[in-house]
Amino acid sequence: TGKHVHIPDYVMVDNDDGTITPIKVTGIKEGLFANDSEIESVRLGRYITEIPDNAFSGCTSLKFVDYEKISKIGTKAFENCTSLKKINIPSNVTSTSTFSNSFNGIALTVFKF
Repeated sequence: TGKHVHIPDYVMVDNDDGTITPIKVTGIKEGLFANDSEIESVRLGRYITEIPDNAFSGCTSLKFVDYEKISKIGTKAFENCTSLKKINIPSNVTSTSTFSNSFNGIALTVFKF
């Protein structure tokens, strides 16, 4: 991965018959970027509504996360992302008993809007 990750709204899939189909990107896998110390920023596509468990856990250089429609942040999603100092969280984000565990190991200012 590079220092800046952009997950697009759509990816194009070659159908092996001369046609291409756009596929909407609606999610990312648990732990997809875990422990990648090179990532500094992430922009999630507008159709991604959940940041799954451990998605960016241990990304120690991560400073900035941009998204449009997040409604759930998984357990340990940003655990030990020590360079992440603030994050804007929409008021509609699911707040579960594990929500505080999403940000373990970091000094973070959370802004809800």
